[in-house]
Amino acid sequence: MDWISKGRYHYWAGGSFVVLAVFGVLLRLMHIAFVPHLNYIFLLHAHSHFAFAGWAFLGLAMLLAGRVSPVERRRKFLYALNATLVSAYGMLVSFSFQGYKTVSIIFSTFFILSTYYFTRQFLKSLKETRQLSKGARQLALGALFFLCFSSLGPLALGPLMVMGLKGTAVYQDAIYVYLHFQLNGWMQLAAIALVEITYFNICPTNPQRWVYQLLIWSNLPLYLIFTLWSNPAGWVFLIAGIAAAGNLTAWFMICQGRKTRLLKLPLLLKVAFLAITLKTVFQTLVCIPVIGRWAFSDRNIIIGYIHLLTLGIVTPVILDQFKQAGFFGAGKKLQIINGSYIVLTFAYLVILFVEPALKLVGIIVQEVEPQLLLLSILLLLCGVGYFGLLVLGSSKKSEAVSV
Repeated sequence: MDWISKGRYHYWAGGSFVVLAVFGVLLRLMHIAFVPHLNYIFLLHAHSHFAFAGWAFLGLAMLLAGRVSPVERRRKFLYALNATLVSAYGMLVSFSFQGYKTVSIIFSTFFILSTYYFTRQFLKSLKETRQLSKGARQLALGALFFLCFSSLGPLALGPLMVMGLKGTAVYQDAIYVYLHFQLNGWMQLAAIALVEITYFNICPTNPQRWVYQLLIWSNLPLYLIFTLWSNPAGWVFLIAGIAAAGNLTAWFMICQGRKTRLLKLPLLLKVAFLAITLKTVFQTLVCIPVIGRWAFSDRNIIIGYIHLLTLGIVTPVILDQFKQAGFFGAGKKLQIINGSYIVLTFAYLVILFVEPALKLVGIIVQEVEPQLLLLSILLLLCGVGYFGLLVLGSSKKSEAVSV
């Protein structure tokens, strides 16, 4: 990982996390107060695109590359990471001020091309290394497949607009192609792959190959859960339910085979594994028509589901990997910030999920937005703390080298 730290890419990732949290605070603030000169929809698009590119992709990509890249290929990985930074911050600025216009579309397309280039370099590196277990290799390959496959969604938007289908169910479903295969395909599988590489690469109780394959490829029909909002035919619910059940079964089999080792994982990873379990259970339940209609009718549940993946799964894995790579250093400060992050994320998700559930039994919770804003501000402070530890950790490492 030295070549990553020399390039200060962990700084960029940590800084991106802080920027992302700032936008999260602004969006929450705009729910309860008028903020002049800012467009909520523009900021929402900037926040989501930057989350995918500037934080999740940058963090996961550089960590994966750091695990497999041979020396002669590192320069090409640097090209991919630099292109990611340019496209991520380009999208952040252009979406914030223009929304979906020519400039933001150019940067979005550039990001997609950057992911293609990264995938090509990673596949070449994977052929040249024997360091990964079969499970980790399958998960990494599956993650990269869905990373590229997800781009079909945004690439289809232009033709759909030309065909006059903007605002229709087909147009919305194309957006969900990107959302689903990025979140459940690329991000989740890449996060699990990193855990496999770091903690389970040499393990006598690795699950059988078909279990990993089921976890990976069930994501294809699992996309149908994102179409349930339009109340499709019953067979769509059925196929989505079978896919969700398969995904859930594979995940439980992987956890069952690692039961003893899971208990020894760091706290952040225990949280991430719990979040994956809750997510797989939730996506199975929404395939029941009455539950699915209720879930997709409430915006907080959808936001909660997305943040369960990003804040509950992806971010804890990236933070743990940063610690394992020595980017943070060690100490009680990191433990305190980690504990604070876990508590705040838990509280944030509880509000998003419980408030709609209470409505079902006639209990109306008033004024949840101020609480969500407060939690967003506190999560921002956690982000600042993590960034400070990244700077401090690198400074100590430099001092040690100079001595």
